[in-house]
Amino acid sequence: MKRYLIVTLALLSGCVSASVAAEPAPAGYREKAIAAITPRLKDPFSVKEMKVTKPYIERNSGVGNNGKWQVCATFYAKNSFGGYGPTVAFVTFSHGQVTDVGINSPQNYYTECAGAS
Repeated sequence: MKRYLIVTLALLSGCVSASVAAEPAPAGYREKAIAAITPRLKDPFSVKEMKVTKPYIERNSGVGNNGKWQVCATFYAKNSFGGYGPTVAFVTFSHGQVTDVGINSPQNYYTECAGAS
């Protein structure tokens, strides 16, 4: 009985990872990410030096985006006081379209952002 359970779980885990890999990386991800981020800023026209990572599959977000394509953007934009500050944004894609945008302060800077270009 244990053998059947282990084999079944192994087969099911293979199916889950295969479905994630079947979806291609989003085309035009940089332009889509910028278009999704800028309207959510206090001053959308103040953005400087935006860098966007290549898409990667999110595995540990903890907010329900696991298995979806995601990019990380780092940039400077005006804050509520009128000064410029560093900002990090995560943009999630599903079937090539933006499904979620999270804008954070720099203390939430994850390792995926280290390669923003």
